[in-house]
Amino acid sequence: ARLKWPNDILVGRRKLGGILLDTTGTGSERRVVAGLGLNLTTRRSGFPAPLQGVATSVRIEIGHDVKPGGLAGRIVSRVESELDRFRTDGWPPFREALSLLDALLGQEVLVRVGPVEVAGRVEGINDRGELVVRDSEGVARSFPAGDVHLGTGPRSGTRKKEVDRAGADP
Repeated sequence: ARLKWPNDILVGRRKLGGILLDTTGTGSERRVVAGLGLNLTTRRSGFPAPLQGVATSVRIEIGHDVKPGGLAGRIVSRVESELDRFRTDGWPPFREALSLLDALLGQEVLVRVGPVEVAGRVEGINDRGELVVRDSEGVARSFPAGDVHLGTGPRSGTRKKEVDRAGADP
C-alpha cells in the first residue's frame, strides 16, 4: 500500500481507504482528530460498477478476511508508538519514510484547486505537508489542499481549462 496525497491509501492505482486528520481547539487545548477508513472484506463483485477496478479491499489484496478488531488494535498500537517517536524525533524521519510510500512522487499530475488547474511533476511533500509540483515552466508550486489526478490530460467528462497559477504559492 502507498499513500496518495492528501489522504488516500492506494494499492497500485486502486483505493484501499483514506485517512482524515483535523485539528480542533487552540493553544494547550489544541487536539488532532484522526480517522481511518479501510475497505476490509469487500469482494471484487461487491463494489458498485463505477468503483470496480478503482477500489480494492484488504480481502482482495491478501486473499482472505481479516478480523477488524485485531487490525484496529495493531493500527492503534503502532500509532501510539509513532506518536511517541514523533514527540522525540520530530518530522524529519517521518518525511523520509513518507517519500518511500509516496504514490505521487515523480508522477505527472493535474492538481485542481477550485477553478484552477496546474499540471506538472510531483517533487514531494514539503515540511508544511503541502504537495510540491513543478509545472511545465519549471516553477515549483506548493498546494496545501486540492484534488490530484494522475496524468495531466483532462478527466473524463471534463474540458481541460487553461492552466492558472492563482491560488498556488510558489
